[in-house]
Amino acid sequence: MESRILGDASRITHHASRITHHASRITHHASRITHHASRSTQHASRITQHASRITLNRTMLALLLSCILGLSGLRAQSNSEYAFRQQSVIWGQGYNGNSDPTPTLGMNCLAANGYGQWTYDAHGGEGSSASIYPKGWYLLANGMYAPSTGFVQDDPNHPGCIPPGVVQNGQMAGGVTVAEEEVTTNLDGAVTYVWPDQNGATWHQDFFVQGFRASDVDLSLSFLSNPHTPMNIVGAQYTANVPPTQFPNI
Repeated sequence: MESRILGDASRITHHASRITHHASRITHHASRITHHASRSTQHASRITQHASRITLNRTMLALLLSCILGLSGLRAQSNSEYAFRQQSVIWGQGYNGNSDPTPTLGMNCLAANGYGQWTYDAHGGEGSSASIYPKGWYLLANGMYAPSTGFVQDDPNHPGCIPPGVVQNGQMAGGVTVAEEEVTTNLDGAVTYVWPDQNGATWHQDFFVQGFRASDVDLSLSFLSNPHTPMNIVGAQYTANVPPTQFPNI
């Protein structure tokens, strides 16, 4: 009886050993399957990357071709379409060096709004009748030209009426001395010239302010229905004397 029990125990031990061996092989196969799955995932990721690069390259090529095809119908604009007058302007010289009145604009300050460019001239004009371009404020158009007062037969210096590009100008009110001036504008039509007091006794003790409000500028050109002088679009400027204490500290 004892011999049979020992034989059965031996068989059980043998079967257990075989089960352990099979379990080890199953674990090994599972590990290999996991490894192959990981490599498959890596290959799939690399395939996705290559596909993405191919798609990107195709997209870039399509954009490049569309740009090339689109640009083939474009061309640069030239002045031949607009025939704007083009000149090299030297301040103080008229057309071809004629002696017509000409502004000499130093433009120490310049600001722009919807009406044009606003500046101050501290020099005064040149040429005959230069008094029409005195020291003072100037409203400029979008082009500056060497002027000609009109057409003169057989005179190459006067091919026609060429204004210098000054829409309107005027002197500062009160005959004050202007220096270190600045000008500001906004899109509501306000224009403000500011400079420190230049008088010896009160030098730099306060500021002078002159300028125009929106109501001072009229672009309706109503005078064209009944032309008369002066045909101005800018009215009289306002004036103010501002102590520095009224300016905010910056």
